[in-house]
Amino acid sequence: MPRFILINPADNVATALTDLDQGEEVEIDGNNITLAKAIEMGHKFAIKPINKDEEVIKYGEIIGIARKDINAGDRVNENNIRSQDFRVKS
Repeated sequence: MPRFILINPADNVATALTDLDQGEEVEIDGNNITLAKAIEMGHKFAIKPINKDEEVIKYGEIIGIARKDINAGDRVNENNIRSQDFRVKS
């Protein structure tokens, strides 16, 4: 059974399909990523470095903007991403 899922090749986060342990290594596209903390089932983790103010992408869509630098293997949640500003230009 897969332990995580990467929905779209453009994504910079993956989603855990089961609980993943701190320090566990996962392989994505030939790259080994060590998880900085435990990742609970259903939660996201970075699969590559995401710089502050860079877009966080899941499902091939922007789901937020990084509040700070996020390392590969870090959990991605409301503590390190913010909503994108969707103001309509007139």
